[in-house]
Amino acid sequence: LYSDEFNVDNLVSLRKETNELFEKDVKFSYMPYIIKATSLALNDYPELNSVINTNVDQEGHIFEYTIMKSHNISIAIDSKNGLIVPNIKEVNKKSVREIQKELNLLRDNANNGKLSKQDFLNGSFSISNIGNIGGKQLNPIIMSPQVCIIS
Repeated sequence: LYSDEFNVDNLVSLRKETNELFEKDVKFSYMPYIIKATSLALNDYPELNSVINTNVDQEGHIFEYTIMKSHNISIAIDSKNGLIVPNIKEVNKKSVREIQKELNLLRDNANNGKLSKQDFLNGSFSISNIGNIGGKQLNPIIMSPQVCIIS
């Protein structure tokens, strides 16, 4: 477990400006910025956007992993049916605005029981966020076969 704190004053300002610009179209949370920043970081650290081969030896050692081309970012969503983790496909090809719209759709579908099996397939990296609950530290669980999660 690694924990750190960051000054995000610039992000707070950017979000405010973006919400003023697109006020009639979409309301931005902080998550699409975090999702997009994660995707940009994965370009520099592609090994973190990978899945392990579940075949292990007798001692539990992993023999190989596959670096995924697409950044299919899994997002923990607290729905009325409990915690679920669908993913936004190909974040590396999307704008922050597109990510926010897709995030809204996933949340709406989660709360209305309309997520499909496809929404959960091929995740390559996870983000967990306690959002409005508050707090400074989580102990997230990596979703196998993914190799990394941030919270």
